[in-house]
Amino acid sequence: MSVVTFDTAITYYTISQNEEISVLQVGDILDPFVPLPLAKLSYDVRADKDKLELLIDKIYNMYSSETVSAQKNQRTINQVCTGAAIAACS
Repeated sequence: MSVVTFDTAITYYTISQNEEISVLQVGDILDPFVPLPLAKLSYDVRADKDKLELLIDKIYNMYSSETVSAQKNQRTINQVCTGAAIAACS
């Protein structure tokens, strides 16, 4: 199992033995790729249960209400800019 989120980019998460999270973002959603070998992004659900729970908790905390609010504002700006670019090309 891998932990991946998607919003304006594809985000892959890994957690090290010392519980530090690595966040790898792929911004080109039209031409996505996996930034690391799958073995480095995968977890065994049974063997790595504690790691996965910790990772999910940390991801939740990373995207708390303040962060989510800022991201919503950024998404709105991105949508407006994309809409303007499409309109300009039409």
